[in-house]
Amino acid sequence: MSRIQTKNGTPISRLGFGAMQFGRTADARSAQEMFEACVAAGINHFDTAYSYNGGASEHMLGQILMGRSDDLIIGTKAPNDRPATADNLRAALDESRKRLGIGAVDIYYLHRFDAETPFEETFGTLAEMQSQGAIRYIGVSNFAAWQIMKAQAVCKVIDTQIDACQPMYNLVKRQVEVEILPVCADQDISVCPFSPLGGGLLTGKYTSGAEGRLQEDKVYATRYGQPW
Repeated sequence: MSRIQTKNGTPISRLGFGAMQFGRTADARSAQEMFEACVAAGINHFDTAYSYNGGASEHMLGQILMGRSDDLIIGTKAPNDRPATADNLRAALDESRKRLGIGAVDIYYLHRFDAETPFEETFGTLAEMQSQGAIRYIGVSNFAAWQIMKAQAVCKVIDTQIDACQPMYNLVKRQVEVEILPVCADQDISVCPFSPLGGGLLTGKYTSGAEGRLQEDKVYATRYGQPW
């Protein structure tokens, strides 16, 4: 049972919605329609990132929220193109909150593992942000199991914890079952996986000739476009 809740005390929904395509393949109208459909279905968890589409995803999601954030869990991620230093994290969080139009980010993830910056600086900064009310829960994304445990050990020393982990996980990418899921279960870390449908692969749409990220995105083509 996840300890993550909305500001109003509602538990995080079992399903979440990834806004990665907001400002890319989803324009303002379709983004609004998808958001409203999710809320109507009981979904209160919406995920984005500082780096998605040059900030357009955060900005578009923020325009849709319009004062409703207390009823929702909004997750975003630190930039993935620069070290996770104190200055970089503070500047990026301020920009993300401005784009989203919210005072506090519910789940703030490190988008990737940073081998250059000491964990004490990175997670010490996240802990400060948390104590100041700028973020509510600390998350990590694209971390290996040993990296999660190293980070968790640092967090324990400064009286905080990792609350959420966002790994890639679906029926054709199941590596997380070996170590990451057991680590998260042991450490009481909520798992909020990305790419659950494999870029559309698991919907079956490509068997009927439909187009999508497997044709348009080199990363997805490499990840999911293999003959097997």
